[in-house]
Amino acid sequence: MAAINESSGEIIRIRDLPGVQKIELRLLLYERNKNISAETEALIDQFSKKVFGIGGTDLNYRWPADFENLSEMDRWPFEEEADGYDASFETFGLSDELAMKLLLRYNIDFSDNSNHPLLCTSHLMRQAEVAAKGVAGHLPSAVEVNAANWGANLETEALKFGAGKKRSL
Repeated sequence: MAAINESSGEIIRIRDLPGVQKIELRLLLYERNKNISAETEALIDQFSKKVFGIGGTDLNYRWPADFENLSEMDRWPFEEEADGYDASFETFGLSDELAMKLLLRYNIDFSDNSNHPLLCTSHLMRQAEVAAKGVAGHLPSAVEVNAANWGANLETEALKFGAGKKRSL
């Protein structure tokens, strides 16, 4: 299935979305490993639902309720199915750098200002993939993202300009 935004050619820069800088800072300062705190996970999930219309846990394999009570032999088919489910994602098993390159084919840019992957890439790549393919969720409008970023930059510049002026009455 083609990417939803492929025809427009507009690139959605994740770094420009409201809230992503807060996530990046939190991951940089407090969460240097893949096992993140519940608070950070909730922040990322909230961002994901707002941006892509789907949370990360919404894309996890659904284990049977009685899985823990099954014998090892009875668990095997579900474990095989879970492995197949995970492998159905193009981003499965990819490093952040490779996932960033793959998602750029769908016009979703997960790079930072230095062209390195955002720290949140591994936490959002599945949601971005299914949204881009039209399987679940949605993509934000590149026009809206770019307009919001332009407005924020304009506001920042105005504040800088105003800070340099001396006020007199």
